[in-house]
Amino acid sequence: MNAATANTRTARAATEATGPRANTSPKKGEHDPEKDRSRGW
Repeated sequence: MNAATANTRTARAATEATGPRANTSPKKGEHDPEKDRSRGW
């Protein structure tokens, strides 16, 4: 397996685990439950 394949699989797994909003920043004063859960909050 090459590095690109490993990175793609890792990114996909992370997206599936945290949801489609994982890589977006919530607006100021807005809490994103999915993102918070991924951080353990």
